Amino acid sequence: RNAGREVWSVQEGFIFGVLSSVTVALYSVSVKKVLPVVAGDTWRLMHYTTMLGLLMLAPAIFFTGEWSGAVASGKLSSPWFWLAMSMTAVVGFLINIAYFALIKFGSPLSTHVTGCTKSALQTVLSILIFGNRVSFMNCVGIGLTLVGSALFSLERYLERQRAEHAVARSDGNGPR
Repeated sequence: RNAGREVWSVQEGFIFGVLSSVTVALYSVSVKKVLPVVAGDTWRLMHYTTMLGLLMLAPAIFFTGEWSGAVASGKLSSPWFWLAMSMTAVVGFLINIAYFALIKFGSPLSTHVTGCTKSALQTVLSILIFGNRVSFMNCVGIGLTLVGSALFSLERYLERQRAEHAVARSDGNGPR
């Protein structure tokens, strides 16, 4: 009976993992497309997305019952809770500004690869620092992610080098 649940958990995890990757990729592409609408101003775009997020998530807090659970916990009157929430909000805001800038000056694909690399490295650090256990297949996935990211970075570097050499040759300054 537990084996069936474990198989479903693996399938469920895979499905949500794929949906998460697709959502993040589509978000990066949509941010890149919307940046010209706000004249490339990442701060302005951040304010718009923050307000839209508040308008969409605020009702969800009530519909899911999260609000009544938060009130019942008694934590809403704690200054430490509000300090932690405020710090989390500021850090989240700054991370989103950095994310938007990365998309603005790079590409959505580069941003997605960077995010995957970051997640894989965080997992490696959790293994090294906290001794988290991972399966063989997890190690294979982490390895593939890191190798793929390295190959992507190498290809982007070589692409840039070829473009610089082409410009130098067309200017007459480079080797022929």
